[in-house]
Amino acid sequence: GLAIAAIIGNGGPGGGESDLVDLYLASSVLLGLGVLLAAISIVVSVLTNRAPGMGILRAPLFAWSSFVGALALVLAMPVLIGTTIYLYIDHRYARLGFGGNFGVNRWIGWALSQPFTYLLAIPALGIVLDVVPTMNRSRLAQRPAAFVAVGLVGISVLSAVTQTTVTLPWEGAKFLDNAGDKIADLLPFLLLTGLPVLGLLGVLGLSLLTLKSAQPRVAAPLAFVLLGLLGILEGAAAHILSGIEDAGLSGTIFEAGTYIAVTFGTVMIAFGGICYWGPKLWGRNIPDKAAIPLALLGFVATLLGSLPYMVAGFADQPSGLVNGFAYSGPQDLWNIATCGGFALMLLVTVAFIALALKSFTSGTTAGDDPWDGSTLEWATTSPPPVENFAALAVVGSSSPFADMKSSTSTGKGA
Repeated sequence: GLAIAAIIGNGGPGGGESDLVDLYLASSVLLGLGVLLAAISIVVSVLTNRAPGMGILRAPLFAWSSFVGALALVLAMPVLIGTTIYLYIDHRYARLGFGGNFGVNRWIGWALSQPFTYLLAIPALGIVLDVVPTMNRSRLAQRPAAFVAVGLVGISVLSAVTQTTVTLPWEGAKFLDNAGDKIADLLPFLLLTGLPVLGLLGVLGLSLLTLKSAQPRVAAPLAFVLLGLLGILEGAAAHILSGIEDAGLSGTIFEAGTYIAVTFGTVMIAFGGICYWGPKLWGRNIPDKAAIPLALLGFVATLLGSLPYMVAGFADQPSGLVNGFAYSGPQDLWNIATCGGFALMLLVTVAFIALALKSFTSGTTAGDDPWDGSTLEWATTSPPPVENFAALAVVGSSSPFADMKSSTSTGKGA
């Protein structure tokens, strides 16, 4: 709240009100500390609160992705907090070693750009990998590979921790003229930019391979998570392109298009997670007929909010400016289209919240296992009782509830 108030009062990055710039920086430190403490709590919870027999490779993929994302934040947030403290002291006492109010974005702007936004999207990948096999009534194909794929996305934290922007000079036909230098340029680029995208492609590939094995049910959770994943991949692919120096996209609005795609895609997957676990938490379903159109509109909003900025980036629209620029082409069209994408995503968000509130208070009863799930949360009543799992279940696989169902159906559990 303090940071938002400071921005509204002209105290954000590059702001003209000195006291409010100080307030923005101080509140950003407090926000960063809160995120850091929350991340530590998640890491400790995943390491210590698993059921007997549940090694990390038997844990749900959402638990693993939350662990990877939180661990990455534990590494990155101290860097962001420390840099922000330096900026606060520099601005407060007018040392100007960091550029004053105009240096804020230059030193901590990486926290609102790629690849840092990947860290916030990592937990969403676990939602995808848990929802897809359940909607397909099957087990996840090549499950160990899913752990590797999520871990690869976590490599993006190295760029944030080192505050390093790695670019690749392509030089067209001269690319192979000096192989030694090109390999030296290519290796860090592939490590910090290519491997996270490879991880995202791995999540998509494993999801499609799983869906291929059976006939999936067309349900709101599946629609939200798959379309959201495509949005994240759009932003990730664009980030690779922006890192190629010959494209001339550095310092343009193209970068804003990349993190808009990742952010909107992550929000959509979160909506899918609410559709998926909401019936367990509140005992009532969100109707697919109402939710699936919202997923489609959310995907349209993701494309509309990001692609026009990417086109404007190729036309050399600078970043960080709202006026005072001109370039050939329909610049008003690109910016109006992006505003339309934001407005549509806001509409989708408000509509989804309203639908969720209505459904979870007066919707149809979900039952204890509405999705025919395979993990332990579906083995209890909906909503779960206060003394949930008073006797701890012993886990023997990554799909313990599916094993219990199979054992009961064959008479082995009698």
